[in-house]
Amino acid sequence: MIRLVFIVLTLPLLALLRVMPVSAHAIHATADTGGVVVSASFADDAPAVGLFVSVFAPGESERFVSGKTDRNGCFAFMPDKSGDWDVLVYDRMGHRFELKVSVDASLLAQQGGKVENGWLVKGEKILAGIGLIALIFGSFGVIQRARSKGRSGTS
Repeated sequence: MIRLVFIVLTLPLLALLRVMPVSAHAIHATADTGGVVVSASFADDAPAVGLFVSVFAPGESERFVSGKTDRNGCFAFMPDKSGDWDVLVYDRMGHRFELKVSVDASLLAQQGGKVENGWLVKGEKILAGIGLIALIFGSFGVIQRARSKGRSGTS
């Protein structure tokens, strides 16, 4: 009988504890307007999915936020001050571009953005320069060899 009374009194208390919100585990979220959305795509206009993104606040050397582009090739962040923000988008194969985004006093990005690096990044520029030098010296070598064969053939 005592067990039955205990169970009858305990069950409602347990039910109350279950439905009461526990503040330490509560999550509150809101949707906000504004922010900066960076959109990345490949040369054929396909979205650049899963590229790495690093965002640097004006005058800061430490990353403000980082992540990856979504399935649409987009990455969004909320700036906390005005100025020129640096956004670096890259993959692990050497493709990358740096975008400079101007954020005004109302913390809204100016339309567009300025791409700092063109289609060649630093490493690719070095390789292109080495290739050009090799082409020039190779051409001189071929010309020199043709001249020397011409001289030896006429003698």
